[in-house]
Amino acid sequence: MAAIVSNKLLTGLFSVSNLLCFPFCESVASASLLNSSSNFSHQSLEFANIYEEPKTLEQTDYLYFSENIDFFQEDLNIFAKYYTSSNLLAEVLETQKEKEKKPALVDLQINADSQSWQENNIFVAEGNVNALINGANIKADKIEINQLRKTITAIGNVVFVTGKHYLQASFLKYDLEKKEGRLDDVYGIIDIKFLPENFNLLEYSKSNPNEYQEKMESGVRGLELKDGFILEGSFDPEMKILTNDESKSNSINKWRFKAANIWIKKNGWKAKEVSFTNDPFNPVQSRIDAYLVELIASEEDPGKYMLTAKKSFLIIEDNLKLPMGNREVSNFGSSGWKRLQKWILAIDSRDRDGVYIGRQINPIKLPKNFTLSLQPQYLLERASKGTTHVYPKENTSVNSEKVTTKTSPEDHFGLEAEIKGKTLGWDTKINTDISTFHNKRFANGSRHYIDFTKRFDFLNIKEIETSLFGGYRYQMFDSSVGSDEIYTAYGFNLKKELSTKIGNLDSEYYIKSGLAKYQSESKDSDNLIDLWRLNFNTGFDFRFPLSSFQKKDNLEYIRSQYSPKEISSGLYLNSILRSSYFLYEDTNYQSTITFGIGPELTLGKLKRDYFDFTEVSILPTLTKKLGESPFEFDNKTDLITLKLEFSQHLFGPIVIKTINEWNIDSRSDDYGKSTIAKSAIILQRRAYQLGLFYDLENQSGGISFSLNGFNYKGKSEPF
Repeated sequence: MAAIVSNKLLTGLFSVSNLLCFPFCESVASASLLNSSSNFSHQSLEFANIYEEPKTLEQTDYLYFSENIDFFQEDLNIFAKYYTSSNLLAEVLETQKEKEKKPALVDLQINADSQSWQENNIFVAEGNVNALINGANIKADKIEINQLRKTITAIGNVVFVTGKHYLQASFLKYDLEKKEGRLDDVYGIIDIKFLPENFNLLEYSKSNPNEYQEKMESGVRGLELKDGFILEGSFDPEMKILTNDESKSNSINKWRFKAANIWIKKNGWKAKEVSFTNDPFNPVQSRIDAYLVELIASEEDPGKYMLTAKKSFLIIEDNLKLPMGNREVSNFGSSGWKRLQKWILAIDSRDRDGVYIGRQINPIKLPKNFTLSLQPQYLLERASKGTTHVYPKENTSVNSEKVTTKTSPEDHFGLEAEIKGKTLGWDTKINTDISTFHNKRFANGSRHYIDFTKRFDFLNIKEIETSLFGGYRYQMFDSSVGSDEIYTAYGFNLKKELSTKIGNLDSEYYIKSGLAKYQSESKDSDNLIDLWRLNFNTGFDFRFPLSSFQKKDNLEYIRSQYSPKEISSGLYLNSILRSSYFLYEDTNYQSTITFGIGPELTLGKLKRDYFDFTEVSILPTLTKKLGESPFEFDNKTDLITLKLEFSQHLFGPIVIKTINEWNIDSRSDDYGKSTIAKSAIILQRRAYQLGLFYDLENQSGGISFSLNGFNYKGKSEPF
């Protein structure tokens, strides 16, 4: 039996068989509008005889009649001939017109083993209940609909599917008018990217009903490592053992979660305690326990949301519990559960004389939706030695030779600060890095950077990244030298990146252009020079499989406790092509083109407990240069290099990785010298990666942690 509610009616929840019993009797004198079997005898509209005076129409009768008038419109025309109170009839018709102007409360279709009306206007469906509400599917053992109170109650094995989200619970109660309700014993899967589309359970949904059966099927399948993020204070993404498809997103979109209760509000959800996990399998290897959780839609823009928690903990393997404080996940303003580390232990020999500890303070909300993040630091190694060797002598140039001097208590403390928000629609970020509070060393012990970024489309080119920037004593990361720094700079950049796959060929490219004024060290002396520079850069990366050591049928991901994705063993050919052109204010220029090609060998699956993964990559590069930059940081001198990357699984989750690059140009003064030297020992798991790393060239290192994000079909059982 099926019950269907039109978009004009909530109260007409009758089965087809019941509707057949509702027409007037042929005898007008004894017509009964509602069949007694419908349990609405107290609301029936009866008339003993058309020649008698009409009986009084009670208020309950009037409400019921006006709400259900479109069921009886055809019969009403006949009924009006005998009904003497035309004024009341006109009032009923006018009420119906006003009602049609209001939006429908709900569109509903129900299938169940049995359906019936009970007293007090309650419609009950029991046994294998399937309901389609605004394109969202609900399954339950029992569903009750109270047409007077406008509530829906689902009891027992409740399964709710809307859009990209899946929920199951033991109990659901929802008020259609207030748009409020409650879920008990909740387990679900949400995709943060699609929260705005399916924000309120029973409002308009873009769900595809055809996805319903697919989502109901049990078992995770089609799993792929999709996204993820690296936590603050961690190393270069190059040091990850296994990269994901969207490594630059620095976010996780798909989460499994569970909660004892969730309260549904008009503009979001609330819960006292929610556990989130990025792991698609049980037992979960990592999860986040969050307290006083709220999912709130923006009042100004319903397409924007914020998920907040007043307190949270990162749980690793059910053994290690790390406090995280309050967190935010949103698609505007402050983003992500990125600052998971409350305590930072790291090495910085360039600015802080070695080992230091930091304490991440919970973000502070500022006016105009800006947030301030602070990380006070205590410089352990500097304080224990009582000396520093990272600053020049007092009253000398910033690029003068560094000297060793005694420290005072002000030198033992540092600070990292970040302000994030939006300025006239531009993403705004201000970073400050202070390594001493000594007043005579403060200028040489602080670094600052401000950036305004926005993406826009131009003609057929989508997502062009535009940035306006300014900096003081910051490192030029895209220079050829890398370790030299800029004293001051300001300007703008345009950048476009794209990844494509053509057949078996994976490729990535970027194009970048900008204009800025730099103040930095001259290539010919220790003096600072100040010049405008126009730049144009392009880069292409290619990866082509030469030989695969396994069949394509075996590339489907099979659950592994050590690997977040299926590893494709084989022999590959990597190739890079880089070009750059710099034009300087003093009419000097420098142009380069770099080409590199080399093999990459991958063996193993990371599924056994020891020696089940080896990866070696060798990439020699050759650079052709014309002209010469007047800046030291920009002057390309390493014209022939050799880069070696090596990763080796030892036992259990332990993997080591090294990245080294050398100058192998025999004509260079730097022949044989290392330009890159990074090493790490890593705990590699399916859901996360924990590593201890050190960068020899930059004399920095520390403990890193990253979580993996997945995309998949189906579902797994509650964790």
